[in-house]
Amino acid sequence: MKSYMNEFTRSFIDDHLDLYRYAVHLGDQAWADELLETLRHYKEHVRQEMYRINRKELWRQFDAVNLQLLQAYNKLQDGPDEETQARLHRLIRQLKLQRIAITNQICVSKQAANWMPYRT
Repeated sequence: MKSYMNEFTRSFIDDHLDLYRYAVHLGDQAWADELLETLRHYKEHVRQEMYRINRKELWRQFDAVNLQLLQAYNKLQDGPDEETQARLHRLIRQLKLQRIAITNQICVSKQAANWMPYRT
């Protein structure tokens, strides 16, 4: 993740500097000023990208748990023996708790991305 963050930061700055040079070349001072302002707050943009990546991974995990739940419920419908039913019920409870934990992380991540004050 740290490597991706460094790569994203480098790319973000390089791209915006290129656009700034192009805006200056075109004589579009308003655009150039806007790009400079964006560059001044590049850390905020990088932070938001990291939260976006984190939320994407959390949603992937959420989907994987849901798939496992669906598979467990399907196995229950096959009418397994009591021991297997008990094992599947324990698995289902465990997966539901896991899904709740992931949901909480998604909510916290979303709040942090939207409400966390900018820090230098």
